[in-house]
Amino acid sequence: MNFEASLLRLGRQSVHGLLVHHGGDLLLPGGERLYATLRQWQEKGRVGKIGVSVYDRAEIDALFERFAFDLVQLPLNVFDQRLLRDGTPTTLQRAGVEIHARSVFLQGVLLMETSQLPVHLLELEPYLDAFKAIASERKMSPLVAALAFVKNIPEIAVALVGVISPRQLQGCIDAYTLAAPTRFPNCAVANESLVDPRCWPH
Repeated sequence: MNFEASLLRLGRQSVHGLLVHHGGDLLLPGGERLYATLRQWQEKGRVGKIGVSVYDRAEIDALFERFAFDLVQLPLNVFDQRLLRDGTPTTLQRAGVEIHARSVFLQGVLLMETSQLPVHLLELEPYLDAFKAIASERKMSPLVAALAFVKNIPEIAVALVGVISPRQLQGCIDAYTLAAPTRFPNCAVANESLVDPRCWPH
């Protein structure tokens, strides 16, 4: 199977975690078989934790009604604080679930200049200005500030970032190390269509 082939390419006998990329797939016919396969790999010691990538609380609730997970990957950033405000990280942690935050830079929006915002995201301009003002006031670059926000959430075990070079990766590692945990309560965006990339034109 593809998973076994991936282990061979990685030169590993097992991985820390394996996630279903589209959590909704588990809610479709055949989802139980997919979940059973994940559990089999876990029982064989090929996978430490099985998990799912989600988008919102409704999806989390629907999935946890039918399955048990050890790991959840969810979107969380300065502008998208929906799951933080409804207490999802605390709920998951209390259930023993490891939490990984993705979309930490909101597809790079938090690192843009306001003049670079695409037309469909122009409504984010005042939020981006506010974020940059707070970062500047605290002598942080936008990169450090975006990571400082996630670092301030004790339930988050891992912050996922996308990079295209070893230099970028090292830059994120250095920024996270430098980041002093920081809150950005006035930067939360209520309009979900602005913080959910699925709603953006493609």
